[in-house]
Amino acid sequence: MTLKEAEDQRIPRVRRPEWVRGAYIRLPLLAAGVGPWAELYDPTTEDVAKAITQSFEGEGFELYEGAPSPLEKENYAKHYAES
Repeated sequence: MTLKEAEDQRIPRVRRPEWVRGAYIRLPLLAAGVGPWAELYDPTTEDVAKAITQSFEGEGFELYEGAPSPLEKENYAKHYAES
């Protein structure tokens, strides 16, 4: 799926299958649509540069079904509430 498809389906967390286990993108789903940013969560430091520099365009994303990072509460939830 594309990021746009995930946003349209209101899927909050997606990843690419080739990323390390536990790495995902948290999409900014807001009550009035979608915010202009997303957050990358990666349990390692070595894969971060690969994930950030890799194009986020096109197909290839899948639903992230793992446990949310504990950092989400510190980074994501304190700025806005998803609805």
